[in-house]
Amino acid sequence: MRDDIHPLDIKVVEGRCALNVNGIPLAKRHLKSCFKGDMKQMFFRYLATVPFLYEKGDEISKSESQKYLTAKAKRIYKHFGITDDNVSAFILICMEESEDLPSGLGRELAESLGTKVLDLSDPNLEEEIAEIEDDEAREEITDIVRTLQARRNSKKTLH
Repeated sequence: MRDDIHPLDIKVVEGRCALNVNGIPLAKRHLKSCFKGDMKQMFFRYLATVPFLYEKGDEISKSESQKYLTAKAKRIYKHFGITDDNVSAFILICMEESEDLPSGLGRELAESLGTKVLDLSDPNLEEEIAEIEDDEAREEITDIVRTLQARRNSKKTLH
């Protein structure tokens, strides 16, 4: 895979007591202890803090919930492959998904930083991919999108 392409597929299955985030269980009670809003907002607010918790969480976490979320952040950070190249876009998209930024602004800001953001649920996805000028990048992104779309199933997810 090219160094400038960073696919990120956040799959969340909601259970009674926990969210399953790409196979990583995340207890709802800890989110509720640290964040406000509905479950989707709390989850994406947490995700926006994952890079900070990964770097400094051990130094700042005091409560049981903060320590728990910091430990999970370390797994999520590595699992998602967050890097210096994509961390800003990751945070901005999470802020938009939590409704802390107006719809579209997170993607707009990420793209102003040089990161092309594609949404698998966008009805114009094929047209957006077709606009990518680099043939090699367009072909690799097309393959990644097909793989991610094939992985999706009908389980209850946060949208």
